[in-house]
Amino acid sequence: MNYLGQGIVEALKLIFSFDKELYKIVYLSLFVSSLSTFVSSLISIPLAVFLGLEGL
Repeated sequence: MNYLGQGIVEALKLIFSFDKELYKIVYLSLFVSSLSTFVSSLISIPLAVFLGLEGL
């Protein structure tokens, strides 16, 4: 349990130290995941509508 507590304390120190590298990593991660969600939605939503209407 001590390792978990130390990890949480270190994570909070990094977050509240306003480290530029940490925020670049977080921003890049959010950007990539948002972009992949958007691209997959552009492909899958029209395909799902087509397949759904084709069954009628």
